[in-house]
Amino acid sequence: MKLFFSILFSMSFLFLNAQEVYVNFDNCLSVNEGALADPEITGSTSCDCGVDGESLFFEDPASSLNFDSTYTSIFQDDFTLSFNFMIRESQSGIIDIFSVSSECRVDSSLTIKYIPQESKVRIQMATNFELFIEVEGAINLDQCWHSLVFQRIGQNYNLFIDGQFSDTDFINGDIMIDPASTMQFSDSPCQAFGDSPFSGKIDEFKIYNRALSVEEIFDIHVPFDQILTRDTTIFSGISLKIRHTSSCADLVSWFPSKNVTQSTDLEPVIAPDETMLYRVNYDYGICAGQDSINIAVIDEDAVQCDNLLVPNAFTPNNDGLNDFIGISNAFIIEELRDFEIFDRWGEMVFSTSIKTDQWDGTLRNQKINSNVFLYKVNYTCKGEEFIKTGSFSILR
Repeated sequence: MKLFFSILFSMSFLFLNAQEVYVNFDNCLSVNEGALADPEITGSTSCDCGVDGESLFFEDPASSLNFDSTYTSIFQDDFTLSFNFMIRESQSGIIDIFSVSSECRVDSSLTIKYIPQESKVRIQMATNFELFIEVEGAINLDQCWHSLVFQRIGQNYNLFIDGQFSDTDFINGDIMIDPASTMQFSDSPCQAFGDSPFSGKIDEFKIYNRALSVEEIFDIHVPFDQILTRDTTIFSGISLKIRHTSSCADLVSWFPSKNVTQSTDLEPVIAPDETMLYRVNYDYGICAGQDSINIAVIDEDAVQCDNLLVPNAFTPNNDGLNDFIGISNAFIIEELRDFEIFDRWGEMVFSTSIKTDQWDGTLRNQKINSNVFLYKVNYTCKGEEFIKTGSFSILR
């Protein structure tokens, strides 16, 4: 059941299950229901474009989002905490993003901070000075939006940033949080010397009263401000339609703009007359990011039709690297009649006649274990028919 509440302004507030929390800040609706106490907002904040719908924009150093002690019980056992964030680039010092604390003690606390000098997020959690863990991970400065997942599994504590595993720590004992602790985004009353309140945006804030699986954690991550079209090769005189994730940047611009149909579009058509690296810049006003694609241009007369390339392995583990397998130089194909993949018993696990299609390592929505697979590609190139066969491995 979806529940909404009104504070200084309104945000969407969904209880996933008993003692599980989801705040998505969408629509700014204003109905107040629910078992847990309403959070409160202080300072200057607003609803702004986010990774999914709207986000909460902390506009000044006095802004904060405050949750009372009714939420603290979630942190007494296994849990998973996740949210998306964007930091104002002009901030300096150690940035106080999130905290769970009581009476400004180092013990019985959970803190999430960003260290600009190291481009790292650091998480510390402690019951006392003997029961203490610390995990940290670097963020990609070419991105503005970042996803963070922190979880406890028994005595293990894991950190994932932007859909990838970053760090882990282990403690021989249970870290307990003071039941009187309060939870807060930005401007913690217990900031250390040199700390600065968080200024920027947060979105999709979730707390689960269990440790999510690795697959569930990968599913939380939503790619944002990224070119989906991979580095590729095309024939001279051919244009390429760019595929892109969502973005809500105030200004998008491609460079160089030469041979780009509309340099301020997320998905322009590009027709380079020579091999070129194209960059797209995302300007959010408070942050600037970028991504790039290399488009190689070759002479069609130089193509060797019998040199079709298929990788000899891939790793479908949702880490954003080599998660799919397909034809690497599909540009040489005029018509793909069949691209078929078989397991070692001869069962077909994948088939397509679209030359850019790729296989994700599943069969009937079930993951296939590590093994060797055979493939057969029937295609035409320069008016002639070719058949390519080979094998590759799944590595998990």
